[in-house]
Amino acid sequence: MTPDMFTLYVKNNDVGVLEKFFYEHEEEFRTEFTYDDMEEFFRSLKTAMLLSDWTDELGDDTICTRYGIGPGDIYNAVQGIGWLLHASGRLARLVAPRTA
Repeated sequence: MTPDMFTLYVKNNDVGVLEKFFYEHEEEFRTEFTYDDMEEFFRSLKTAMLLSDWTDELGDDTICTRYGIGPGDIYNAVQGIGWLLHASGRLARLVAPRTA
């Protein structure tokens, strides 16, 4: 959950799947959210689920059908997470540089 990350929209028919996934993995989350924050959290969760499917090498057609999106949405999510990982690596080197 970061404002720099593209997130997917949550449709009414997504809520049941997202709630089920959340309750099955609740102990793995390091964040809490209020009812007012639920839509933002579910947007992030849906995007994370898409990225998980992408890293598991599911086909684009399967991902597009599963999440009700187009190929450009997959591209945007992958580019966004790539940028965030790159930035995190750069920040990590600044905070804890390697010692020789």
